[in-house]
Amino acid sequence: MDKSRRRLGVSSRPADAPDHPSETARAWLAALLDSADDAMVGSTFDGRIVSWNRGAERLFGHAAAAVVGRSVAVIVPGDLRQEFARQRGALARGEAVGRVATGRLASDGRRLRVSSTLSAINGAEGSPIGVLEVARLEDAQPPRVEPQRAELLTRLFYAQDNERRRIARDLHDQMGQQLTALRLALAVLMDQSGAQSAVRHQLETLLALAQQLDDDVSFRVSELRPLLDDGYGLLGALQQFLPKWSRHFGIGVELHTPRMPGASLLPAIEAQIFRIIQEALNNVAKHARARHVEVALERTASHFMVAIDDDGVGFASGDGSSDGYGLVGMRERALLLGADFEIDSSDGGTSVVLRYPMPAATAKAVQP
Repeated sequence: MDKSRRRLGVSSRPADAPDHPSETARAWLAALLDSADDAMVGSTFDGRIVSWNRGAERLFGHAAAAVVGRSVAVIVPGDLRQEFARQRGALARGEAVGRVATGRLASDGRRLRVSSTLSAINGAEGSPIGVLEVARLEDAQPPRVEPQRAELLTRLFYAQDNERRRIARDLHDQMGQQLTALRLALAVLMDQSGAQSAVRHQLETLLALAQQLDDDVSFRVSELRPLLDDGYGLLGALQQFLPKWSRHFGIGVELHTPRMPGASLLPAIEAQIFRIIQEALNNVAKHARARHVEVALERTASHFMVAIDDDGVGFASGDGSSDGYGLVGMRERALLLGADFEIDSSDGGTSVVLRYPMPAATAKAVQP
């Protein structure tokens, strides 16, 4: 109690000491805030936490001593920080914000759906000096895809993956064989050209082009028919696929697996996670103008997390980039898995984060 009183600027005087009326009021307020069931977090307008009651400790999992003085980013997800900054700015100008439904982060990385009320904290002169957030878990469960829509999406993804496999077979069996025959024919012509340097140079150019086409077809086949079909798990498939992707697009990529204990997820779950990662990488190649990408996998007792971070140009909310088919498809797959899906983008790059709740058996899997 003394610690929370000091944070609120309340002196710790003996109970029998005479109090100034304003000090008594502050003492009662401090006790009330600290005993409240709701999480109450006070912060400055630049986002530094200055007060943290017991309700906040229970809701977010952080002890007060661990967060007071730190940025509110410790509980505000990356994709909501700009919005939270705008709300703080409105309160600083004397505007009302009121109650909002939003997301916050727990100490174990879980995203919490909360009902939050934001109000200004006024100083002695009556001017706003900070923000008080009062938050509680929403009674409603996190949104899940409706049964009929889930069935439709299941059929859609199943049909998409089957069509990809068919196209991959056609590319490998027909175009792949034709390109191989073309390269062999060009090699024979090169041998027959002898010292005719002009003709030989043209044949070398054609042979290099044929080889490039063959490599492109091979990469597209691996995209359409992922290595999970050959018995590789998610990690093994990514270890095979990412170097090919990097060479094909000329973008550096790193795979990080700091914590991956235990057995693999169900194959159907891994297949959908692989498709989400693949689509995120396709967006990087098409739009980001990035030089480097990092893919990270982490498994804990509560969740399986995937993060894809690039150093590209990002996209602005509302410019259309965030509403393309690729991102819509990623969100739909995540929703069908019962996973949280977040995108945080700025001019310094884009971060895509997927959190799939464990155990895996709790989600309805889409067949690969």
